[in-house]
Amino acid sequence: ASPISVKVPVVLEVIYVSMSGDDNNDGSRDAPVATLKHAIEIAERGKIVIMNGDYTITETLIIDKDLDITSMGTVTINGNQLGIMENSANLNLTNIVFTNAKLATGSVIQDKGNTTINGCTFYSCVTTGTSSAGPVNNLKGTMVINNSKFYQNKGARGVVASQQGTKLIINNSEFYDNDCTSITNCYGIIY
Repeated sequence: ASPISVKVPVVLEVIYVSMSGDDNNDGSRDAPVATLKHAIEIAERGKIVIMNGDYTITETLIIDKDLDITSMGTVTINGNQLGIMENSANLNLTNIVFTNAKLATGSVIQDKGNTTINGCTFYSCVTTGTSSAGPVNNLKGTMVINNSKFYQNKGARGVVASQQGTKLIINNSEFYDNDCTSITNCYGIIY
């Protein structure tokens, strides 16, 4: 009998994303993937490192497993006039800039899990609904925001909204030049 060759997929502890990557790569540091969407799909153990660059999404990112997403260098995620992500797991976001998100509610994050945001910047993100939650919408669970900046965003129910029955903790973060007045119903910068 001849030997059978079996290819066993490699499970990486860290998936890397690079502007020069390729989604056919395995996601290692030497062979990064090109898109955050693909990194989320192949991540098994929960850590994604996005390397320096400006990334534009083409569809909302669905996060349904525990992930730690961090930057290596300056990383900007451009929402391309879309909602950027929907989370239903435990999510940590570190040192990422989010911009140009647009959706009726929760244009950057629709959160139904538990999210910790560290050192991130949110600017020029819009929610279009007249009584909808802002760019960051905590629908369920706990959200902790540390050392982050929110500016030039627009939303009726605040730039950050935490719905009834949720927990929101904000530490050492800045909110400035945000607009909650040009929408029919205004509930303040943090709702």
